[in-house]
Amino acid sequence: MKSIRELLSQRRKQRACHRGQVRCCAQLELLEHRRLLDAAPTLVADLVDGDTSGLSFNTEIVAAEDRIFVSSGGTFRTKLWVSDGTSDGTQLLYEPTSGAIDFLTPVGNNLFFRHNNDVWFSDGTVGGTVSLMNFFHPPADLTAVGDQVYFSALDQLNGRELWRSDGTTEGTQLVMNIFAFANSSSPENLVNVNGTLFFVADDGIHGREIWRSPGISAPAEMVIDLVEGPGDGISTLGQRIFLAGDNYLFFEDGSDAGISDGTAAGTRLFADGGGGSIYEMVTFGDNVYYRDAVGGLYVSDGTTDGTTLLMDFALGKDPQHMTTVGSTLFFQGADTETGRELWRADGGTGVVERVLDILPNSPIRPTQTLSSEPEELFSYNGSLYFTADDYTNIAAAPGSIGRELWTSDGTAEGTALAANIYPGFDPFTGVGYSSEPLHFANLNGTLFFSAIDAAHGRELWKLDAPPAGTPRTVAAGIHRAVPGTTATVPLTIDNADGLSSVFFRFSYDTSLFDFSASNLRLGDLTAGWTVDVQVDDTTGTITGSITSPSPLTGVGGGTLLFLDFATNAAAPLGTETQISIDSIELNGGAVASNTVNGTVRMLPATLNILDVQLGPSYVDILLTDPIDPTVLNLYDGDDVAVDQADLVFEGDQVGVVPGSLSWDATL
Repeated sequence: MKSIRELLSQRRKQRACHRGQVRCCAQLELLEHRRLLDAAPTLVADLVDGDTSGLSFNTEIVAAEDRIFVSSGGTFRTKLWVSDGTSDGTQLLYEPTSGAIDFLTPVGNNLFFRHNNDVWFSDGTVGGTVSLMNFFHPPADLTAVGDQVYFSALDQLNGRELWRSDGTTEGTQLVMNIFAFANSSSPENLVNVNGTLFFVADDGIHGREIWRSPGISAPAEMVIDLVEGPGDGISTLGQRIFLAGDNYLFFEDGSDAGISDGTAAGTRLFADGGGGSIYEMVTFGDNVYYRDAVGGLYVSDGTTDGTTLLMDFALGKDPQHMTTVGSTLFFQGADTETGRELWRADGGTGVVERVLDILPNSPIRPTQTLSSEPEELFSYNGSLYFTADDYTNIAAAPGSIGRELWTSDGTAEGTALAANIYPGFDPFTGVGYSSEPLHFANLNGTLFFSAIDAAHGRELWKLDAPPAGTPRTVAAGIHRAVPGTTATVPLTIDNADGLSSVFFRFSYDTSLFDFSASNLRLGDLTAGWTVDVQVDDTTGTITGSITSPSPLTGVGGGTLLFLDFATNAAAPLGTETQISIDSIELNGGAVASNTVNGTVRMLPATLNILDVQLGPSYVDILLTDPIDPTVLNLYDGDDVAVDQADLVFEGDQVGVVPGSLSWDATL
């Protein structure tokens, strides 16, 4: 081991050279948040009626096979709940008179947990929620391996040692008295690596080292003595990180990063902590991202040569809240231009960049650095979900801040507010209300979490998995109008299930159209909704919202609203003018590519044709009113496609008689 540590010491001296070769690409452009959620977050159950919170900041939510278990949190009294994701399917399992319920550990469709000095088991029913064993001191580090749960516990005969349970009292047993008699080996950092339990323990001979338990059929054993003799190979100081890759254990010994396959020969240190502890580490496959004590962000395959510095962050701007989505690392980072914002790193390409400056600095106070502070980063359905502060989610109070649910696909344009669960702001302080989503858990594609709203306090919420098929489309379509009359443009959606709010911004040509707030009408889907509309006749913009206190269910598609434009009587016939959808937000998530702008085509009023005469190379049409266009589209009725005429006659006029038209025509 000395040679490895000498090699790591040499790498410390080479860090300055390596740091000069960092590849990075800072994303500076602020783009509009444009993304569509296919479903809106919904309240699962109001665990405590009214605006009193049923959950807390200490809540735990874990997913079993087809249900979730929830502890309400709190120091002195906690409740345990089970839910299938519906209000009717949410049931109180256990309500002790005192003490916290924690270390929720699902095994199959069942749950192990700790309450006071006991290890408990639940099969998801009230009668099947029972204490398995009482110990002299609270057990800790409950960890699932196969159909067993492992934990450390203290009894008067053996001290604090490694135990396991199969969910029965008889099957709750001491694995091994590693430090003989009543001494304590104090197992910690339990982690399951592909069916093998790794942990740190002290047998009284070798100090604190890495151990493994291969299962019921064999006793626990020390993997390697990193520091020969009674010295600790895994320091009691520092972070003591233990993480599972697909097939390897990644660990931090107090100053260096290491990897192990469960054998002495396959255990090695591969990187130093920059003169201190490695503060954060996340795995993807059998690779790892980590940050050291001085702000260096690295990627490694578990070998010294395969460890690469991706970027050096300045003191105080180091990466935090690291998580992976696939092989991409997301984290909260900072640079000299912004506060703490969402960043990403690609260990394959070496690119490190800010994804989006969600909360940009105010032009009024350019020296004040603002931060959205992304936290609770969680991988869900191939995207990142997280909480962040942003001005734009409180349209009624620019400059207000609310902490809400966000999502990102790793691009600026794909990073957006997912839902504004607690809209509005404090009228006295101007600060936006925050739902503060926490405690994410993924159950078969449905995202569960706790959040706050005005009516319920902090309760259990969910975001259903997107339905199969293409994303929803919002469209204005193509329409016809006679100059001087009203052009009605409907806004439609092909799937409105779960919809409770629509925020919009349209733009139009003020030389051709007039519009006022009273010209917006609700559609068949939104009758009775609250309307808020602002119109700027100078710029030709319409902004506003339509909202409902409860989401639509089982409605399919339909019309959201109608826009009645007064057209200019002098508008040239044949003109096609766009009604642009600049922004659409459904339940707080902005639509990007799945929008269809509207088009209004100026056509003449209905004309009666008195006579049609066919010549060798022309057509004479006798009309009741004089008209003089060079292009005339003929329609046979409303059955034709809205964007196609049945016949279009084009060519130079060869003769004009009041009330008639004559063309050289190609049909």
